[in-house]
Amino acid sequence: MVPKVTSGANVYGVLQYNRIKVEAGEGRILYMQGIPERSDGRFSIEECAEAFGYYTALNPRVRKPVVHFSLNPSPEDRLSEA
Repeated sequence: MVPKVTSGANVYGVLQYNRIKVEAGEGRILYMQGIPERSDGRFSIEECAEAFGYYTALNPRVRKPVVHFSLNPSPEDRLSEA
């Protein structure tokens, strides 16, 4: 498994990237906190970006408010739901 940590300034961009991966079955959201979640398990990028806007406004000196953690398994790794 290869972990990857990246940072950036574009909240909307990372949300869009994640949604594309999840909808293609290539990714999965493991945990969300403080983000509006719908009953069908989907999320709106606009609503999520708005929720992040509150936090980014707290400290306008922060240049890269986005931290993205991803875990990329090797093709040989056998992952289960457990």
